[in-house]
Amino acid sequence: MTFSAPFARKLSCFLIIAVAVLAVAAVQADDGARKLEGADRQVIAESASWGVITPLADGSLGIAMKRARPLQEIDAVNVSMEWIRSVDGGKTWSEPVLISERRGSEGDLFQRRPDGGYIVYQERAQAVGQLPSGRIVCAWVRLDYYHDANGKPEPRPGVPHNHQTPGAAYTWSDDLGKTWVQTRWLDTGPFGGTGYGARHPHWRILTLEDGTAMMSLFGEYDPEYDGPLEIPAGTRSLAGVIRSTDNGETWGDLSLFLTKESPDNWEETALCLVDNQKLIAHVRTPRKRPN
Repeated sequence: MTFSAPFARKLSCFLIIAVAVLAVAAVQADDGARKLEGADRQVIAESASWGVITPLADGSLGIAMKRARPLQEIDAVNVSMEWIRSVDGGKTWSEPVLISERRGSEGDLFQRRPDGGYIVYQERAQAVGQLPSGRIVCAWVRLDYYHDANGKPEPRPGVPHNHQTPGAAYTWSDDLGKTWVQTRWLDTGPFGGTGYGARHPHWRILTLEDGTAMMSLFGEYDPEYDGPLEIPAGTRSLAGVIRSTDNGETWGDLSLFLTKESPDNWEETALCLVDNQKLIAHVRTPRKRPN
């Protein structure tokens, strides 16, 4: 069954080690279900975490992951977005391919500030998916971590941490992740602000039968938003979906399914398409944040 246009609109409704788990033994229980009895584990990427694994149309597997890179001058790590792929069911994996990184004006993994402090760049909280054309799209949030001249974390005014976000970004690959086009900024509509939870893509990008791609977003309400979407008065945090109808090149047509007046964000939002006619969203309960 295909989605009608009205129905699609109604969906408004570090230093961790990545490990692959490979099943080596499964038994059939009395109820006929297959039960996992044993597994092998192997390290596939050091200093990596929060990988999003997705099956690809050619039968291979891909993982978009963030990778931490320690800094000597600063009490922090730079984080890049990277890609690995397996063509043998997860037994072996390719060397990481860089999806995106940011560097300062001098080529460092950070930017020196005029006052002697530092801004450390991180690419995090990604969504990834393969579209019917074979194109793989990856989106994520960009974070700037502030440190003083001694390299120590420096809290940001009005934010309970030492980081802010300049926005979300995305890119795509037409050759199974071997190369990625130049990164673009993602238009996140009413999602905004400068805090950590300002705007986050998450988990897998889904595609409807009519070719519409859908990506989840969660985060803070941008009080300067003046777009067409009606936002309930007093809204401070939101969760919803954003769409692309041009093979992932541009994104928009946002629908919201959760809003609230509390500053405690809805967090990681995962989408699941059931029988090509129902969209289910799993949303993480928010953490308590200062007003």
